[in-house]
Amino acid sequence: MKAAVISAAGKAPKFDDFVAPASKKGFELITVRASSLSQFSKSRSSGSHYSAEVIFPAVAGAEGRSMET
Repeated sequence: MKAAVISAAGKAPKFDDFVAPASKKGFELITVRASSLSQFSKSRSSGSHYSAEVIFPAVAGAEGRSMET
């Protein structure tokens, strides 16, 4: 899939290929139609937000609009 991929904390996202997630029991796979890059997303991407995960590469954006697949 194509996504705004962050390769390291503090790096700007790049439009690139990213491994599509696999379906797991108890979760529903969706197709994202749009996602925002809000201040929350920017803080998580830089590693400065308390909820930031330090696992890279990562896909930018936390809020979005989806469509069930």
